[in-house]
Amino acid sequence: MLAKLSIPLEWNGYGIVVLIPLMVIGSVQWFKGGKTNICYNAVDRNVESGNGDKIAMYWEGNEPGQDGKLTYSELLEKVCQVNACSCPKKLPKVKL
Repeated sequence: MLAKLSIPLEWNGYGIVVLIPLMVIGSVQWFKGGKTNICYNAVDRNVESGNGDKIAMYWEGNEPGQDGKLTYSELLEKVCQVNACSCPKKLPKVKL
């Protein structure tokens, strides 16, 4: 089942084993050795596949009337803005 779920994602490198349950020592590893970009899979791919004008998310602020929605294209633009601010800093890679 998990192997089927991983197929639609864009992977930079596949792990050989999908699940390694080591419950005796309290350790479970999912997609060991796999590398992916979650933001690309959640946002960029939707824009690339022609869904840029569809709603990606609704948000609500703390005050009444503070709410809105973002399309995938708008969300990608905001992600790029945040990325441009963080580029000078090296962000650590997250291991799966």
